[in-house]
Amino acid sequence: MQSKTTANKEQSSILYFIKLLLKNWKFLLATYITVGITTVIILLVIPKWYKSEATVVVLGDKNSALASMMSQFNAFGIGLGGQSNIETYMEYVHTKKMYNQLIDKFNLDEVYESTFIEDTYEIIFQKLSVTNNENNTFKISYQYEENPEKAAEITQFIFDKLDEIVLEVDKAEATNFLSYIETYYNDTRSTLDSTMDSLVQFQEKTGILDIEIQTQATIEGLAELEMQRIKYEIERNYVTEVFEDRSKLVELDTRISAIQAKINNLLKNSNSALVALNDIPKQGARFLQFKRDILVGEKVAEFLRLQYEQALLDQNKINSNLYLLDPPNIPEKRFKPQRAKLLVTVMFFTVVLSLLFIKIKEFYNNNREYIMGILKESD
Repeated sequence: MQSKTTANKEQSSILYFIKLLLKNWKFLLATYITVGITTVIILLVIPKWYKSEATVVVLGDKNSALASMMSQFNAFGIGLGGQSNIETYMEYVHTKKMYNQLIDKFNLDEVYESTFIEDTYEIIFQKLSVTNNENNTFKISYQYEENPEKAAEITQFIFDKLDEIVLEVDKAEATNFLSYIETYYNDTRSTLDSTMDSLVQFQEKTGILDIEIQTQATIEGLAELEMQRIKYEIERNYVTEVFEDRSKLVELDTRISAIQAKINNLLKNSNSALVALNDIPKQGARFLQFKRDILVGEKVAEFLRLQYEQALLDQNKINSNLYLLDPPNIPEKRFKPQRAKLLVTVMFFTVVLSLLFIKIKEFYNNNREYIMGILKESD
């Protein structure tokens, strides 16, 4: 019995709604026709926007000279190039350097009729899009009004300038690294020359020319360890000054401490095959210290010289590691407005609002006296 009553109520509501539509069909029809025609006219009048896209692939680290040089210090991942740097390249696109070149090249301040350059920046930011494809490539796109050729031209210009910026940054870092190695090499040579002069003076003063060959193994072991320690110190200092990588610094500090511990063990070695430097008489120990410092200095200086020469060669052959996989297209289909979708959306909301309006109007007409009474009481 209850289900029958519910069905009767639903049927009554549907009949009431149909009667309501038939009663207001002229209003609804006029509303739909007016809104539809107005929307179509507006969509035909508003300007068309075209979007040109280009796909850029980032080549591997093999094309990055700085990465090649830093690999000698086990500093993997510091140089430019590779998938980990896609986000960095994408950030280069949205820079004032890029925006200013776009404005100067295409007179975008006049095109967008901007009073302030900050307003032009904001418009460019909205029209310029950079998307990471997650496969070692990223996409550059630009929207332009009524001119698909101009959209493609601007997109190509953006890639060309990005390529220049990447190359400029790579060369700057390579130059900085070269200068760093050069300074370290010069300091090492200066220290080595000073040590050799001190040894000559020591020999002239004491008459000591050599110590037993038994200490040679100790000296060579210390020299090798000292070279490794200095190598990691170079790397650590460079990472500290140029990059912010706490995990890398902790790793380097651990390696340096381990090597220093080995050096300390050699200095007080109790192995009968080796002679602990601390057990040699004072003058002999001083002589061996000079010999050790000279041997270490020569190896480190040679190591740095080779690195400097390689860095100098690599600096002159740095190439950008960006490749334009898909050149900017001249779009044939407009990007916006999407007329069909907008028309359907407008008409949908028109139907909903018009039905809501006639429902509210009918409710008001049926309950006018009651509503007016409430309004009077509230006053």
